[in-house]
Amino acid sequence: MAAFAPLHQFWGEIPAFLFAFMTVTLLKPSALAILSLSFGEYTILPILNGLGTCENWKKNSKDYEFGHKLLAIVCALFVATINIYSAKLSARVQIVFTVAKLIACALVIGIGLYNLSIGEFGSLPNSFDMSENTSYSSVALAFYSGLWSYDGWNNLNYLTEELIDPNRNLPLAIFIGIPLVTILYTFMNISYFTVLSKVELMTKEPVGIRLGDRMLGTLSFIIPVLVALSVYGTANGSQYTAGRISYVAARDGHLVDVLSYVHIKRLTPSVAILLNVVSLLGFSIPYLWFRSLYFDTSNQML
Repeated sequence: MAAFAPLHQFWGEIPAFLFAFMTVTLLKPSALAILSLSFGEYTILPILNGLGTCENWKKNSKDYEFGHKLLAIVCALFVATINIYSAKLSARVQIVFTVAKLIACALVIGIGLYNLSIGEFGSLPNSFDMSENTSYSSVALAFYSGLWSYDGWNNLNYLTEELIDPNRNLPLAIFIGIPLVTILYTFMNISYFTVLSKVELMTKEPVGIRLGDRMLGTLSFIIPVLVALSVYGTANGSQYTAGRISYVAARDGHLVDVLSYVHIKRLTPSVAILLNVVSLLGFSIPYLWFRSLYFDTSNQML
């Protein structure tokens, strides 16, 4: 495992153990939780809009949030099931949903280019006006949000044992992937600014849905559907690598041996994958139970 082996060789076993432990118990489960929540957010709104009950559900914030979180849990369980069932199927799913992600990016960028071509610049001329908030914390938060967008670049490092000709294909994937993501995300943000104000971009509602409602009319459901597929693909990739980290760390003696077990027929690290999704459920289910007991429909504590 490329991100693990050099750490082990250079820093020694204790930092390697800490890295593996934090990744397995906190980083990967929380990443899957965030991605699953995004999937739930982009999935529930088109469904409710199609049923004509979106506004009623939003008024009852407890029911809306429960449905949102429930879809997130379903997403996480489905991702885990596919990864346990077949590594090849998971890889094919990843390809399909990556295509959906690129289509979503192209659609958003196309909207922005259209606006620019007709002279509609929106809030773009003032998009870098920092006069309102120049605190160190806001700058740090902006950097963190940007780093989160590019976090997936190192996922391929965890799969070097399964790559064909990793000495060639791993650097090639990184050198192509990072510039491509940089270009796509830069143009997507420009597109958002041509349609939405800075205040709208900072609201809780997903910006993709706002952009679709503003520009696509009756076809506005296309963007949340494509984004939901994109987020699912990202969650699938995160789950795929999470199982490999647990597997290799356990194989090298840094975690319990049971995490290094693979399915006897499907040859997938099923125990490690289950650990990741069980950790997520351990965070999510008590949270849902707590909110159902102590928060009323107006999102206030009882």
